[in-house]
Amino acid sequence: MFSVSQFLELLLPTLKTNALDLLTADAQSIATPLQQGRLSSVELVEKYLDSIQLHDGRLHAMLSIAPREDLLRTVAALDLERTQRNVRGPLHGIPIIIKDNIATHPDLGMKTTCGSLALQDMRPYANTRVADKVKPAPFQQIAPSFSIPSGWSGLGGQCQSAYVRGGVDPDDTVGVSAGYAPFSLGSETDGSLVSPASTAALYTIKPTIGLVSQDGIISISHTMDSAGPMAKTPHDLAALLDIIWESASGDSAGPTKSFYDIVSSGGSWGELSIATLGYKKWWPPKEFLKPVESATNPMHSEIQAAYNEMERLAKRFAPNVPLPMPSEYMLDGRDTVADFRVDLDRYLQSTEYCRVRSIQELINFNIEHADNLQLGPGEYESHLSHLRKVAREDGIDHILEKYQVDVIVGSADTAMTALASGSGYPVGAVHLGYLDYNGRPFGLAVLAGRNQEAKIFKFMNVRESTFGPRRPPSL
Repeated sequence: MFSVSQFLELLLPTLKTNALDLLTADAQSIATPLQQGRLSSVELVEKYLDSIQLHDGRLHAMLSIAPREDLLRTVAALDLERTQRNVRGPLHGIPIIIKDNIATHPDLGMKTTCGSLALQDMRPYANTRVADKVKPAPFQQIAPSFSIPSGWSGLGGQCQSAYVRGGVDPDDTVGVSAGYAPFSLGSETDGSLVSPASTAALYTIKPTIGLVSQDGIISISHTMDSAGPMAKTPHDLAALLDIIWESASGDSAGPTKSFYDIVSSGGSWGELSIATLGYKKWWPPKEFLKPVESATNPMHSEIQAAYNEMERLAKRFAPNVPLPMPSEYMLDGRDTVADFRVDLDRYLQSTEYCRVRSIQELINFNIEHADNLQLGPGEYESHLSHLRKVAREDGIDHILEKYQVDVIVGSADTAMTALASGSGYPVGAVHLGYLDYNGRPFGLAVLAGRNQEAKIFKFMNVRESTFGPRRPPSL
């Protein structure tokens, strides 16, 4: 016979597992019960898989999930390693979502398709470097976000936000907010991390180009793209970036202090100097953001209130700084850099199998406009040089130096992510508020200079300590 205390001791791990709220759980809070033996990775993965099964018929966020039996076999082995005190790292046995343009080898039981019907049978030779770095964390793949409309893919259909009420909003989606995993890996050319993070009340950072390897990632532009993490807290975001970063040359050069330590060290507004962008000047036209007065006005009010608080608390504050608009990227009336054709061709030719081997086979280009889509070698270099000058010397570098500030802050719904794309500098997103209109979250984007991710993390840290944690969706 069991005594009451013995019975409760046996029951406690199950009660703790059932009490886990996947909508609020982050990796840092999950790690403690895993370490203490009150939770197993098998139990954790089962709960996340059940959540996906319950909600993804409506949300359409997941394109590929490894077979349940394979996942459970993998995490059971990781549980055994933990009991033997063989912990591979901070993500040991914690699930992660990765974007479907980040290659995974077929042995993992998932496809890499970029959401494209034409690429659904593609077989990469190997995992991407970033996937290998998080391999102790079982993962599944999420729909890519650079389709048009946003969040749509030929394979997965239209994603739906876990927050937005009243039907599909093609601008809002991410699996982390819906309780599918505590964090994810995505990629961004211009807004594909910042936009979904801000509309799902999450933190994200697109690091300086070259800090994270692009090997095996289907990119739009090798000069503008980077993989980056997305999470519910700055701590999780920093821990994941610590794992995936590496210099472009593959050597050990990089941050002198871990991003996790930077976040853990705290900080105050008085240590930060902040510049802000005029949100009305930068506000997107109606073609890009549906003009709803009952939504736009509250967003502007919340942004202004945040600006006022920064002005009151920050070490130095410079409002409405004159960053160049993305329209200045144009040279001779044409877009600056067109890497996609060359980069995608190179990627497709590197795979073990793919039914298409070039973009010419993938897309039926309009021959009449073919010359406008491709730059010659000399033109390419002049366009890239122009792009870097506008975004760096005349843009971010100029503002940071002239106003003696650490970061530049603006609405995440604006085109300021284009400054990060053009410069190759880091940009992050923090949540700010939620619309009464339909429940949609919105946030701020934060720019910093080259290799100054630490300053973005400091901003995230003090923002979290001042305004509190995110509010989960009501699924």
